[in-house]
Amino acid sequence: AANDADEGDTLLVGPGEYNPVELEVNDLTIESAEGPEQTTVEDDFDDELLDGPEDITSFLGDFEGESEPLAAFDDTTFDAGEVTIDGFTIDADGMAFNFPGSGSDASFRIRNNVINGAEIGISIGNPGDGEVFLEDNEFVNNAVGVRLNALPDFTETVEITDNEFTDDADFAYVIDVNEFLDLDTIKGENGFDLDAVEDEVDGDTALVPEDG
Repeated sequence: AANDADEGDTLLVGPGEYNPVELEVNDLTIESAEGPEQTTVEDDFDDELLDGPEDITSFLGDFEGESEPLAAFDDTTFDAGEVTIDGFTIDADGMAFNFPGSGSDASFRIRNNVINGAEIGISIGNPGDGEVFLEDNEFVNNAVGVRLNALPDFTETVEITDNEFTDDADFAYVIDVNEFLDLDTIKGENGFDLDAVEDEVDGDTALVPEDG
């Protein structure tokens, strides 16, 4: 149904369990009717949870040659407009959200979701002049909460606000590959206390648990 929609449509999804979604339509909102308690999307990537930062590169390499979709919500062709995902539980073995970007002008709004058990909860890379809004999501028991690989001008429009990280991030809450995010602002706007410290994960700047 998602890829039969017209640009600008809003798809209202009823309660139930759903397979991964590979998005091919620009400018689309997908919203659950009854919220994350009643609406679940599961990926089928079979892997064990990452043990440490040294596993990130090999994990991402595992996706090469895999059939798509590569995440519960996967968008490898989105190049303009805005996609909004609102109100789902995502039980992900691999990635919950994969938006590579590839220098496009795409924007992403991910809000009111529960992201559970993923290797990488949200992975977003280099969407040119696009914007990213990660709002009111709950991250639970993911190895990495958010991995952002973005350009300097792009990260000026990144907003990570009012999210909750619960038993999350064996070694990283947020990874900033190119070190352009204001991690102090992210800490202040997502309820982190002193157990969220800045450190390096696989050579990248990150928020990590105190004992991470």
